[in-house]
Amino acid sequence: MIKSIYLMQENGVLLYSKEYQNVYFDTNLLIGFFASIANFSREALNTAVKNVDLGEENKVILQANPKEGLMAAAIVSPGDNISLIQEILTNIILDFINEFPSFEDPERLDRATIELIFKVNMRRKTFPSPPLLLTASLILLTPVLIILVFISIYLTNAFQELFYNFTFSLVVYTSITLLFLTVIPNLISGFLAPDKRYAWFNTFAIIAFEVVFYVVSVERLFAQITLANLPINFLLSIASAYFGFQLSSRRYLKK
Repeated sequence: MIKSIYLMQENGVLLYSKEYQNVYFDTNLLIGFFASIANFSREALNTAVKNVDLGEENKVILQANPKEGLMAAAIVSPGDNISLIQEILTNIILDFINEFPSFEDPERLDRATIELIFKVNMRRKTFPSPPLLLTASLILLTPVLIILVFISIYLTNAFQELFYNFTFSLVVYTSITLLFLTVIPNLISGFLAPDKRYAWFNTFAIIAFEVVFYVVSVERLFAQITLANLPINFLLSIASAYFGFQLSSRRYLKK
């Protein structure tokens, strides 16, 4: 999560800063530090330094607009996606330039307008709070799981006579059905999870629900195949939840 954002001129003049967590950083020291990094990378390296590890669970992401002489910096957690943070900073800079074509005198800038620029860009890329995410996950996943399980059970029972005559077809069909039931719910769960702990918890809950519901609703042979497929389904569930979580982390900040 972003802890604080700073918008400044490349010469070290602070235009605006915003803290998003209950942390305190010495703004004057940070502005000098950011300006030094920008000047050093431009003069000595002929490139732009994009991020610096500050230690103590802090990392700084830098994004500059040399043409306008502007730079934005954000102090974030180590796990935050760099490309996503850079996109937010770039949009803040562009919106600021559109609103204030001339910004030589920081004292004459409308603070309320700058605050709105920060707020809008953060809101676009920030997921709701964890309770809202969990509620949305529950509302979305419950009908999806029930529908998929019932369809699977109906088809399995409808064609069970055919499967008894063709054991290989039975194994293949049941395996594909369980994988289908595993990937979709866990992918959705991972995408909506506010952090990895919730993603893993949802994964275990989904697997338990599917196994119990499937085993008690079909005949013994199908239940045995379901249990035999449990290890691979567990691994696939974890992978699906992880992929969903990584996908959302590249697109949205999570509180």
